[in-house]
Amino acid sequence: TAATGFDDAVCVDAARDPVEALRLQAGHGVVVLLVSTTGDGEIPGNMVRFWRSLLRKSLPTDCLRGLHYALYGLGDSAYGHKFCAAARKLDTRLQQLGAVALTPRVLADEQNVNGGVIAPFGAWLEDLWKALLLRFPLPPGHVVDDTPSIPPEPASVTVASVEATPRGALDALLYSSAFHLLGLREPPQRSSVLQNQRMSAEDWKQDVRHMVFSSSITSPAPGPADAAQQCKWGPGAVAWVLPENHPVAVEYMCSRYGLQLEDVLVVQPRSGSGIPWLEDLCPALGEHGGAIAVTVGEVFGRLLSITAVPRPFAFESLALFARSDEDAEKLREISSAEGADLYHDYCYREKRGWWEVLQDFTSIDIPLPHLLGLVPRLQPRAFSIASVPRPAPSMPGGGTGVELCVAVVEFS
Repeated sequence: TAATGFDDAVCVDAARDPVEALRLQAGHGVVVLLVSTTGDGEIPGNMVRFWRSLLRKSLPTDCLRGLHYALYGLGDSAYGHKFCAAARKLDTRLQQLGAVALTPRVLADEQNVNGGVIAPFGAWLEDLWKALLLRFPLPPGHVVDDTPSIPPEPASVTVASVEATPRGALDALLYSSAFHLLGLREPPQRSSVLQNQRMSAEDWKQDVRHMVFSSSITSPAPGPADAAQQCKWGPGAVAWVLPENHPVAVEYMCSRYGLQLEDVLVVQPRSGSGIPWLEDLCPALGEHGGAIAVTVGEVFGRLLSITAVPRPFAFESLALFARSDEDAEKLREISSAEGADLYHDYCYREKRGWWEVLQDFTSIDIPLPHLLGLVPRLQPRAFSIASVPRPAPSMPGGGTGVELCVAVVEFS
């Protein structure tokens, strides 16, 4: 934002009253809101406290007068009248309290064949910048330089000896003090797969699996050995599963960077690196001077979502590192608003992941530190528990099993 003449975004203290935090921005700031919808038209979990504060009957109808905001909603039109319900409710409530929309709200649809919820983002962002420049004119003589350029490396990455990290260090971190980075409210636990059996007919078009996990779970984090605890749940409960990337993708990324799975990387984020999960992760470890030591296999297998579909803006960043002018031009075309159809055909429809894009564009020579800043972290997957707590036949001692019904999705 510095290149456009605006100060960087200000993060509001989560302990502050949400409405009071908004009032502080009134008159001299703009609040940008990106709102998804969860479940059956429900408010996202991380928005509940904020939403409840806005619904207080004691709030004056003009308490947000002078506040300007921009709203981008994310939803799925397959849910009918509940499409982008959270974003629409928030938009209405903000205006009831006196806030004014700086730009028309955008309700992005996952069903959009030209890129899903990301399709209208570029045009919305362009309109937002124009509106900001009209409301907050730049100083005389200030020229906006939006020429794409390679930013400073967001972190330093060095290869260390295998002894630099104890076995299971990442487990100890993710399963204890830094579990919140996974978006979880409680530390995850390790469980065993007791059953993985196909439940759909062999001639049916989709492979649907009946999976049973043990519910006698123990923490993999080091420390005093605790007795296994029985997991308990009720109707509507959800099991979050921490995934790993496909070995083929992991092996390709290792070979591309000339590294081995067991090689140890010491990663130290620079101040203001723009990699929030990395900046939070390193202090939690408390070793190597605020850095984290992990194996290459852990980085590509468990930290980076290398099989995820890159967003359009990522292709513009990748173009900066392409040695071939032809590749750079094609990457910029994919990232542009005019290239929405190309992005859909090449990437979105085919569910082409980061590692496959790098495989196709061999001239991309992106250093590992920059890759850490571009590729998102691997997210846990949520599955509705399809059973009540009952004894699992495969569990010793008659323990209960967590049963999931999982549909396998394959892309060709």
